[in-house]
Amino acid sequence: MTARRDPSCLVAVCLSLACGTAAPSTGGELAPLSAAEVPASRLPPAQQHLVGRSAPSWGEIDWLDDRLSDADIRGHVVFIRFFTDTCEFCRASAPALRELNDEFAERGVKIVGMYHPKPKGRAASRDAIAAFAREHGFTFPVGIDADWSVMDAFWPAAEARHYTSFSVLIDQLGIIRYVHPGPEFHAGGPADHEQCRADFDEIRAGISALLAQSR
Repeated sequence: MTARRDPSCLVAVCLSLACGTAAPSTGGELAPLSAAEVPASRLPPAQQHLVGRSAPSWGEIDWLDDRLSDADIRGHVVFIRFFTDTCEFCRASAPALRELNDEFAERGVKIVGMYHPKPKGRAASRDAIAAFAREHGFTFPVGIDADWSVMDAFWPAAEARHYTSFSVLIDQLGIIRYVHPGPEFHAGGPADHEQCRADFDEIRAGISALLAQSR
């Protein structure tokens, strides 16, 4: 897979601290980003607001096993991957989610799989979701976004969303710091998957940077 991103619709953005503009912190606590500190210049104008804003609540959605409330993630770095069981890109990215969970879970990072049925409106089969999670070794919480309400809250469909298999990195204050536009990321893979490998490295670096910032 070659790099497929048109610069005009690039949505994956550097964390401000990774770009050398870290938000100031005191007493080991993260400080909220100001509008000037949000690295939105690499986003197309219509999507600039996706980074630097407070993450929306996912409300009372269903969960496969471990229920994760908004209160449970407060004070944690959170990485959410929106996925569906019929998506080849989601299958390709599944190993990367396991790797991120294995590497960072003990440091308090919350990796979250957020399932959505596709096409929209298709009945969400818990058995099919559970089978996908077992097949791919998902030991982290998996939410069921049956009506796409969570996905649309993070990235409204009307705003040039090219894939539903996107990912979001949230800091300890609940601020969205990075959006990966999809469709896949992973380590390794064929020679033409340079962009997938670069994206995976960028995500790992972003998580590490947020953890370091809170020390």
